[in-house]
Amino acid sequence: MSIAGATLVLAAAAFVAPAFAPSSASAAGFELVSYNPVVVDTLGGLIKIVNVLKNNEDAAVEFRISKVEELPDGWAASICIKTLCYAPFVNSIPSLNIRAPSVAAHDTLKVSTWFQTGQTAGSGHVAFTVTSLSDTTQSVTRTFTGITDDIDALVIDDDGGADYETYYAGALAEGKVAGRWPREGAAPDPAALARFPRVIWETGEAAPALDDADRAAISAYLAGGGAVLLSGQNVARDLCDPASATRSDAACAWLASTFHASYGADAAGATRVTGSADDSIGAGLAFEIAGGDGAGNQSSPDGVAAAPGGIAFLEYDATAHAAGVRSCGTQPNTVFLAFGLEGVADAADRTALLARALDALDAAPGATTCPPLVFAGGPLGPNEPNPGRSGTRFAIRLTSPGRATLAIFDVSGRRVRGVFDGTLLTGENPVEWDGRNDDGDNVPSGVYFAQLIADGREQTRKVSLVR
Repeated sequence: MSIAGATLVLAAAAFVAPAFAPSSASAAGFELVSYNPVVVDTLGGLIKIVNVLKNNEDAAVEFRISKVEELPDGWAASICIKTLCYAPFVNSIPSLNIRAPSVAAHDTLKVSTWFQTGQTAGSGHVAFTVTSLSDTTQSVTRTFTGITDDIDALVIDDDGGADYETYYAGALAEGKVAGRWPREGAAPDPAALARFPRVIWETGEAAPALDDADRAAISAYLAGGGAVLLSGQNVARDLCDPASATRSDAACAWLASTFHASYGADAAGATRVTGSADDSIGAGLAFEIAGGDGAGNQSSPDGVAAAPGGIAFLEYDATAHAAGVRSCGTQPNTVFLAFGLEGVADAADRTALLARALDALDAAPGATTCPPLVFAGGPLGPNEPNPGRSGTRFAIRLTSPGRATLAIFDVSGRRVRGVFDGTLLTGENPVEWDGRNDDGDNVPSGVYFAQLIADGREQTRKVSLVR
């Protein structure tokens, strides 16, 4: 059955509501309810996205329905009312000789879109705008997406409405095709994700970067054998920084166990990134994440370190922070960029980095051996900022889970504040001192000493406060 051309086409399939919960866009007097705003199907198939228009008024209402398309070459999309699909060139009804659809009081009408994909792999997007003709101030717009499952990479567009996904699609090697899943439209469904061998999840500047549903979808996808490249500034910060409203022990532990990265700093303090010479992704790479033809949005790329099960393959120049961590050993394949790939200043570097990352995701788990966990400089890493104005953040680095005690002393050796006393995870654990003493008062400017007892060692670092 074709939906191309200038004729009306009848859709014979009966409507069966899927088992998952619907979502809706609402005006005062009506709702546009979608049972699944993103649908994945095979190339050449007819992708059907079913919606229901609900009239909440006490009288019948006529509606205008219009569509705006973003489709690959060879695709077509139609507005469908009940079982009738209009020709793809019909972008608004009422129009021509097509009457406005009417919905009785407190009744519903099936309003759908069908994508015909032809022989072009990728993803198509149609925005429906539904307006009440009784009150044209009442209007809602909703975007629907069809994706073919034979693409080279699925990009989860989770950047809050920015267009950074174009940098990822543009960085794919020639001949490779990406599909786009708009995160603002629907949380990725693990069953749908399972149809793709690799997923690129980009968060841009969105905050929070990953919510509970996102993390659950990623975990389920990886558990089923998938592979994920996660890229975006502030991902680690949102999950782990004590100053983040979305930080939790569980979220930070998820980052360490899933992407094998531990949080070090909100802003890495450098824009030059260099790859590890002995790593298949990093070898020979050196680039800026500011300027050039990049997005110019990397205002606070995270500083991270490798946690158990991970290898740092990119480093920020002249800092102690990693910029990229990949999985190793028998862990599911993951690559984490603590900055947004869209910020890389040169298109050739973006292409090289993405190609190598995808090659790493395609490798069999266990292909890369994990190095022994060693922290140069001992368990108490450098604190930032130093000097600080209202406090500073420490990195307590453990080679195995264990107890740690961190306290602050003044120059006379008098204990000023007990900062931490408890159990920490393997890897780099951020702990913050707020510049106060045990009584809760701000301590004066000056030199202090932080003493850590952990990993069977005692270590002291000098700390400066400037009020």
